[in-house]
Amino acid sequence: MTNPASLRPPAGSARSAHVDGDFCPGCYLRLQHVHPEIARFFQAVKKNFPDFHVSWGYRSASEQQQAYDSGASNAKPGTSLHNAIDSKKQPCSRAIDLFILDADGIARWPGVRFQKLHDWKAENFAATMHKPVIKFKNSKGQLVVDLAHYQLAESVPQP
Repeated sequence: MTNPASLRPPAGSARSAHVDGDFCPGCYLRLQHVHPEIARFFQAVKKNFPDFHVSWGYRSASEQQQAYDSGASNAKPGTSLHNAIDSKKQPCSRAIDLFILDADGIARWPGVRFQKLHDWKAENFAATMHKPVIKFKNSKGQLVVDLAHYQLAESVPQP
């Protein structure tokens, strides 16, 4: 999972504008360059899970390289669905990463809450959203599912 410290923006910056509820300015900013179906999915998430927030939508090549170098992503620049572009060569991410903001303003990834979101997604967005992404094998050789990463199904066309 992404390191919580990497998501903590400088105080007062636009990236720190996350608030629980139906609308979050910080999430809105991160949805500016995502596929319309991803935005629609997150709007429904926010109505049903108001404490969830978007940590990443579109990533530039340099942001993707940083995520790859830090171990937050297994994808090199240009190979991540976070780097997708549309037919007009504009940023149009096919993936988002989510987190929950705790009472102290720290990003968290509680497995139980993400499992509830995953189950809800399977019931409500099975046709457009991909199954969970297997991110890595742990020290015991077990496959670990990245429940904080949500991406479009391959069948959804890019605009």
